[in-house]
Amino acid sequence: MEVSVSQENYLKTILKLERSEGIASNQAIAQNLDSTPAAVTGMLRKLCEEGLVEYEAYQGAKLTQVGEQHALSTVRSIGYGRCFSLRSSTFDGTRCIN
Repeated sequence: MEVSVSQENYLKTILKLERSEGIASNQAIAQNLDSTPAAVTGMLRKLCEEGLVEYEAYQGAKLTQVGEQHALSTVRSIGYGRCFSLRSSTFDGTRCIN
């Protein structure tokens, strides 16, 4: 699966927020990426449709196993893999809320 640079940035940000906060809220993602919450919602819906994140409106987002693999391979490819540890997700389901 091809992932754009923008999608990679979202996946890396969600990974970072999951590690520090347990879940990535739209607001936190927007602040980290210097974006708007509306733009974040649009990208989260797209990433959810592609099976890279699990997203529920007003609840936030978590990476799926595939999304986490993409995020980790991206950070490893730029030498930051040692900063992240792989852990199992406790976020169940694959619902996309529109």
